[in-house]
Order: sequence, then C-alpha cells, then structure tokens
Amino acid sequence: MAREMDVKSNGLGRMFSENTLPAPMARDGEKAVWSKDALVEWFGTIQDSQSAYASIDKELGVAELEQFGAYICPARSSQHIGQRRPAYLALYVSGLPKNAQGLSEVTIYPVTHIQTQDGVMGETLAWRKGEPEPAQIPWDQVRPHDDEPLTLFKLDLENAQTIEITRAWQRGGTVRTDSLLAAISAGYAHHFQGGLAHAN
Repeated sequence: MAREMDVKSNGLGRMFSENTLPAPMARDGEKAVWSKDALVEWFGTIQDSQSAYASIDKELGVAELEQFGAYICPARSSQHIGQRRPAYLALYVSGLPKNAQGLSEVTIYPVTHIQTQDGVMGETLAWRKGEPEPAQIPWDQVRPHDDEPLTLFKLDLENAQTIEITRAWQRGGTVRTDSLLAAISAGYAHHFQGGLAHAN
C-alpha cells in the first residue's frame, strides 16, 4: 500500500506508532496492510491526534505566512510535511537569533485546512470532519512559477501560541498532539523527536 501511495512504509509505520494512523486491517508477513477506504478518509481529514513541526525561510516563508496565513511546502518531499494532516503546526523561522536565554522561539498554529496539488490518495483538500468545506486559496496565486506540486497548510493566526525550545529543527516531522499541548502549557520544549515534544 505504501508503494501505491508513494509513501515510504516507515513513514506509515511512524504515524501508526504515534497513534495517528488507522490500525492496519491485516499483515502480510512483516508488512502491514491498510484498508484503502480508511486511508482515503484519513488523508482527506485533519487528524486531531497528529501535529507537525517545520522550519520556514525568514524571507519567502515569512512572506507567505503574512500574505496567505499559510505554511507552504513541496507535496512529496521526504524533508517536508506535505503528506501529513496535522491539527497543529509548530513553525520555527530559520536563521533568527536566539533570545537572551539562548532559546529559539517557535510559534504554534491551529491548522484550519490543508490543500494539496498532489494528494496521497488523490485528495486535494483536507479539513475537520463535520465542518463545512473551506474556501481554498487559488493555486495561481501560490508560487506561480514553481513546477513542483505543493501542499498548503492554512493556519489560524489569531489563536497562535509561542513556546521556547532549546534545540530547533531544520526539517519537518510529526509530533503527537497531546505531547505538543503539554509543551504549550509549559511554554517550553527541549526538542522534538520520535513523535514527542521532550521536556529535557
């Protein structure tokens, strides 16, 4: 199934271990097998149990955040989060100086919806189950000269929260939402690794 979706099988396994992917319906030897219908629904829906983190360029990324209220990345790059469906997104602006305590500041945004030019299961839009379909940002306004398929994470800027982090990141990944919410409550995380926001 991972090959059919062009998703690395360890990526599916990681999401499953973080409890953000439906349980496989069977096993074929050591390989897990998922129901296609379950995955179509999963990739078309924002997942409350999954959050993500990414870094943005202090010029292009910040400009897109201001213009569109969104984080934009390649849809299929293994170094980005274009195939994730997170409820929250933690953004670190690469190249910004640390604060007086030697910590980096990270802003965490609720994700309102996700639109993609190259969905894993053919989807082009993901949003929360039970909510009305959101209005999309026209793709001809988003990096019009970029030939690479993109994913756009529309963010709730008004409800953003900031935490301090000791060790920031350069590539994106996923983190369990409960772990991220604990970091928000504490206002701090040492680092993100293995699907968790670590306190030390």
